[in-house]
Parts: sequence; C-alpha cells; structure tokens
Amino acid sequence: MIDAMGIHDRLLRDEAFERHLASKRDAFIEEYGIAGKPAFIWQCMPLGAVVLDVSNADIQNALRQGKGSESDDAWWYGFRTSSMPLLTFDGIASSIRIDGEWATQLQVDGHLIASVWSFPSIRQQDGTEQTVLPTFFAEAFRDFGNLAQNCYEAASCSEYVVTCTLEQANRLALAGARENILAPPVKRTTLRWPLLQVSNAEEGSAAAHQMGVQFMRAYGKSMKPW
Repeated sequence: MIDAMGIHDRLLRDEAFERHLASKRDAFIEEYGIAGKPAFIWQCMPLGAVVLDVSNADIQNALRQGKGSESDDAWWYGFRTSSMPLLTFDGIASSIRIDGEWATQLQVDGHLIASVWSFPSIRQQDGTEQTVLPTFFAEAFRDFGNLAQNCYEAASCSEYVVTCTLEQANRLALAGARENILAPPVKRTTLRWPLLQVSNAEEGSAAAHQMGVQFMRAYGKSMKPW
C-alpha cells in the first residue's frame, strides 16, 4: 500500500529544498556575473539544519582539494585550487573572480555549490562557431560527487540532497573527443536534474553516476562507466 502521507511530506520537503536551492543559485549567478551564459551549476544541501565553522582547517582543505587525488581535467581541474579558500558573505569560496571559468562555494548553512561556465567551441563547415559540451563533461558529475563527499565528511554532515542545473542548455551541442559534433543542442533552455538523497559514500557515487547518465541521455547517448 502506498504511504500517501509519506509521499505528501516528501513532496513538501523537496519543494522547500527546490525554492531554497533556486535562491542560492540565483545569488551565485549574480555574484559571478554569469546570467545569460551557459553554465553547469551543481548543488548540495544537508537534510538537517547545520551551522558550519568555515574557518575550520579541515573544512577549508576539503573545499580546496576538490575531488581529491584523481587525475585533473583542464577545464575545471577536479575543482581543486592551489590556494586556500576565500571568505565570502555566505561562507568560503575557491574563487571570487567574475572573469573565471569555474568556482566552488561552501556556505555556513551547509549549501555546497560548484559551477563551470567556460566551454570550448568548434568551427562548423559553414564557418560558424558552435559552443559544445565534450562527452568528458560527464566526469564533472563524478568530481562534484567526490567534492561533496569530502566537504561533508569534514563537516560531519552525513545526509544531503544533490542536484544540478544546466543553464542555456539550448546553446550547447555535444561533441566527441575528435572535435566532431555528436548531437545538436537540446530544445530546453534549462535542464534541471531531480533531487537525489545521499546518506553515505556509496550512495554519493551512485547519485553522481545517475546524474552523468541523465546528462548523456539528454543528447540521446549512453555513458560509458568512468
């Protein structure tokens, strides 16, 4: 038998999270001057109310180290930086540069956000430039999942929800490794991933993979295991 009250409560909770995440996303877009630009924006929020001490060395190191020790990607570098995080109004950030290419933030209320807003382009046969998402961008979902796991472990947050938004998705084609366009841009202006609940590292990895699969599926493609 379906627990109607449980489903109702879950929907109300998710709607509250969605509103909160949307306000956080809007503030981030304004802060980094990326309104109207294509941008991946990944977000996490703890399920319970928290107040983080963002001056804590372990928390700062977790944000600085990004995904950890795996190989870098030249577009977002595994969300790693060589310098310690900077203080911001909401918490700490990897960068406050509005002319940058990516940034991460961990806020006092536990909200974690990462964004990439720089993408390559391919010159087409008609001479026009097409901005593209190479298929290796699916790995950014894994990297954000690792970043979230590392930050929340340092902050002693065991349960959280994770999602992603792709702004201006209809301007981004999918490209292969040899700079060939595999699929045209999607029709939707915004792609919004559903909230996924995470309670441990295994679930975090599974959620990241599920989101990467959905990214490729938007272009009618399957994703190889990373």
